Amino acid sequence: MVVPCYSPEDEGGSTAKTLGVIFADRKESATGKEEAVKLPNGGVFFNSAAAVTYWEDNAADALAW
Repeated sequence: MVVPCYSPEDEGGSTAKTLGVIFADRKESATGKEEAVKLPNGGVFFNSAAAVTYWEDNAADALAW
């Protein structure tokens, strides 16, 4: 799970309508080609200030931040 951080003060931006996903097996080898998944509610807005701080392995920890 990714915890995004961004500042609404930044100008510009875009709305992503899909997210590319590549599935992997337990050995971390890709099991096929990238698949495009539609994002809910018309997409997700992002701008140049978007950044990933670190990964959480469960939703509860990610939502705590």
